[in-house]
Amino acid sequence: EEGLFACGFRPGDVAVNTFSYHMTPAGMMFDDSLGRLECAVIPTGIGDREAQIEILRSYSVTGYVGMASFLLQIGQKAIEMGLDPQKDLCLKAAFSTAEPLPDSLRNSVQDMFGLILRQGYGTADCGCLAYECNLRGGMHLTTRAYVEIVDPLTGKPMPNGETGEVVVTLFNEAYPLIRFGTGDLSAIDESSCGCKRTSPKLRGWLGRADQLVKVKGMFIHPGLVQKAMAEFPDFQKFRAVVTREDNRDYLTLKIETAAPPEKSVVEALKKRLRDHLKIGCEVFACAPESLPSDSKILDDQRRWD
Repeated sequence: EEGLFACGFRPGDVAVNTFSYHMTPAGMMFDDSLGRLECAVIPTGIGDREAQIEILRSYSVTGYVGMASFLLQIGQKAIEMGLDPQKDLCLKAAFSTAEPLPDSLRNSVQDMFGLILRQGYGTADCGCLAYECNLRGGMHLTTRAYVEIVDPLTGKPMPNGETGEVVVTLFNEAYPLIRFGTGDLSAIDESSCGCKRTSPKLRGWLGRADQLVKVKGMFIHPGLVQKAMAEFPDFQKFRAVVTREDNRDYLTLKIETAAPPEKSVVEALKKRLRDHLKIGCEVFACAPESLPSDSKILDDQRRWD
């Protein structure tokens, strides 16, 4: 709840929690933290933007927890419905995680709703580990864990300011973790902040130390793509490409084929990919020898401005 409080959530606020409550722990984690802050929580999950807008209006919701890109979509839908997000909604604070938050996305959301948008960094195993304060002086480390930055190959601590893997030791008797490697890259920032918090800060999420890629809040590993494609032996050369347009992630599977595949095959492939990856994926047929011959299966082409 440190991050939520720093963002502006207070006792008596009404908050929507758009994270899932099943298969991933984020929904329950934020529900519990909001409850400890004495906020009323509406577990909306993601999807159905019109229903989200109706809930925001009907219950005078003041706080949002979820991905910033989804909040932007909600605002865009509200405008399509003839609403003014600043005048017709009551949102004053939003806490975002599970995706990078470039200034372009942050500014779009804040200008659209007239609210304060702050981000946090955490993992499913450790919860929220760092968060922005109201002054945006950096991502302050939590007081309930010891966070190190180490060399991904040797495990030895890196000097402050240098990039390495985030390793966490939790102060939790019920769920102790000692030097848990998150696979995420970051660096320690020791500069001071006007908010007067004295804890060190993280420089935010700087990438992955392994091959995992986070798309729409879900981690994707090349092995999952291979597993799905094993059921389609006719496609021997393929590549999953991640792109981002208008602050929305897109996953496209490119397959080499001499002739366009039948629609039924494409639909079956899409279904199998969703079963394994847990997110939707478009399929694009390419001419033979058109994909690079570098054995790369997952290609993240997103650029964060």
